[in-house]
Amino acid sequence: MTEDGTIQFADDDDELTDEELAYFKERLEKERDAVKARLHMRIQAMADGDNPADELDQAGKISDQAFSLRLADKERKLLSQIEKALVKFETSDYGYCEGTGEPIGRKRLELRPWTRYSIEYKEELERAKERAERAERRLGEVRNDQDRAEKKARELEQRLSALRRELNRLERERDEAETSTEP
Repeated sequence: MTEDGTIQFADDDDELTDEELAYFKERLEKERDAVKARLHMRIQAMADGDNPADELDQAGKISDQAFSLRLADKERKLLSQIEKALVKFETSDYGYCEGTGEPIGRKRLELRPWTRYSIEYKEELERAKERAERAERRLGEVRNDQDRAEKKARELEQRLSALRRELNRLERERDEAETSTEP
């Protein structure tokens, strides 16, 4: 570790050193404590306070609470990710991509010590997600096309049925006309 408290990382291809592991564990523990404190403050802030009598003030408070709930939910998710990362130290899995088993780059760990995936694997996951979303949209379009085609087919069947009834009526009238003109 350098004098300013930062760490001099080894080459990205090498496994994490004991010093690096200790550094990341300490960072995660500090981040966990900070997230817990923020989460506690958010929950306290939502629980405290009076109920304003004015409807406009009530609406503002409800809006603020909804926003605080969204932030608290994000904090809760981050806390869960941090806790999972800390467990990996016990199993010697910290610093390895969950998707490939390969080491996660040190720069990525420095930016997000709770990360589960290497940059390459995360990008692959995002591309796969985009492909799945495109396929889902296309499937929706095909289903819409199919629905429209089925509707059009029902309309054509109804028109065909009406034309057949009209044809039958005309044929009956012709037959009746022919039988009435016969001697």
